[in-house]
Amino acid sequence: AETRYKGTFAKGMQPKDAVTQMVSSLKSTLSHFDVSQATARIAQGDFAGALGSFGNGFSADGPILAEINRIMAHTNFELSSQDEKLVIQEKNETTKDLAVVLGPGTGLIGEVEPVRDAKHQDALIIKLKSLLRHRLVIGSKLVLQGATKGSYKVRKLSHRGDTHGPEWVTELEAVHL
Repeated sequence: AETRYKGTFAKGMQPKDAVTQMVSSLKSTLSHFDVSQATARIAQGDFAGALGSFGNGFSADGPILAEINRIMAHTNFELSSQDEKLVIQEKNETTKDLAVVLGPGTGLIGEVEPVRDAKHQDALIIKLKSLLRHRLVIGSKLVLQGATKGSYKVRKLSHRGDTHGPEWVTELEAVHL
């Protein structure tokens, strides 16, 4: 079952403080969940973004990661959960790992598909499939070669492999940087 959060935040509370409180709640509920990177990032980051404070207060009642994302949507940061770790990055920030290069000769399978997203209407978002790229994680930098060349940030990802079959692939969605 997904961990839920129910709480209210007073008028004038800073989003940074609300996210800190919710991350602490997540850690106390799921003690195996690593929130150290997220906690450090909250402490050093400017979460004000477009939202200085909750002018009328804020109420949260739902899956905790979805509720944190509701607050993060008004900042310059993004939240992801990977391998039982909570990760916070700036929207255009990628991981420190080397970029993965994909193209017709380097593992790209089929065509790159543009994706329509109501929340991100101005962003160029793509969906693709490649030979398994285990180094790719959410937030990785991807450099595409070919018709849709450019630099992208991975925002959704799935690795699949079958020891009794031929499929060893990575499917992902990425946004143009």
